[in-house]
Amino acid sequence: MPFAEIEEPFRAWYDIVQSASRIDYNGDMETTIQLAPTSSKDYGTGIKISPMTDEVQTNVCTCFWLNRTKDAPVEMQRAIPDTSDFTFIGAATWKTHSVDK
Repeated sequence: MPFAEIEEPFRAWYDIVQSASRIDYNGDMETTIQLAPTSSKDYGTGIKISPMTDEVQTNVCTCFWLNRTKDAPVEMQRAIPDTSDFTFIGAATWKTHSVDK
């Protein structure tokens, strides 16, 4: 979030051969998995593993499973955006790492 000074650590996996992606957020507290369609009869599956709190329980690890449809198939999540329209404006240092802006 620009200008919000919020950091959200994540780890991402992207497997084009298996048509699958996974992103772990906040030190593995929350995970999203996308299993993209692998055949014309399959529309993929979205999975989210996240802590859930309600009136009875607090921060219970819960798995949400969503089978997709023809009108809304799953797409693999990309952790890095398409930068083809970005403009390079220079180099910088971020937390001791050399980065491009």
